[in-house]
Amino acid sequence: MRYITIILLFFSVYASAQTRTFIGVRGGGGISSAYFEYTLANALINTEYIPSYHGGLFVRFFSRINRSSYVNGGLQSGITMTKKGWKQVFPTDEPSYVTQLTYLEFPLEAMIYGGRGNTKPYFTLGMNFGHLIKVDKDPDPDLENIGQAEFYPYEESRDRTFSYGLRAAFGLQREFSFGAIHLEGYATYSMRDMLEYGSFDSGIPDLSNN
Repeated sequence: MRYITIILLFFSVYASAQTRTFIGVRGGGGISSAYFEYTLANALINTEYIPSYHGGLFVRFFSRINRSSYVNGGLQSGITMTKKGWKQVFPTDEPSYVTQLTYLEFPLEAMIYGGRGNTKPYFTLGMNFGHLIKVDKDPDPDLENIGQAEFYPYEESRDRTFSYGLRAAFGLQREFSFGAIHLEGYATYSMRDMLEYGSFDSGIPDLSNN
């Protein structure tokens, strides 16, 4: 949830008469947190941001260039390894509890870009699919010292490993003789709950989004 990052992209370029395809690498950092709630009640789980990192490969396709129009479209996809998660803080002197989840992610986005020169602003919107490959967690807190807070950690044997959600980005592309550099800021929100809550009797929040 509220995952924001700035990334720097370097790519090689293949160009034809009417289309362009950019293939390259991306990497960067940002912040990540999570949202826990019940549909019919408030969850006593207070979360904060933690640093988040990602890197991977991408493909960006610019559709037929209409030279009479300032705005054109395209598609973007790729594969990215992303480490994100959250920190739960307690109303007592108990140390905070950090969970880090590493996903292999596959974004698929529609793109609109503008400009006729070498510098072009762009916007993307689409879906982000992920598969969990690693979990890093702090030692469990002392449950006798967390006050009125609730504690439901991510459990690999119980909870979900496949995720999907929304991804939106704004960026700026600058083309050079060797290819292009893109500076991009984006946000993602997981629409699939991370925790497998089973029934309401389990007490596990039925809303848990990264």
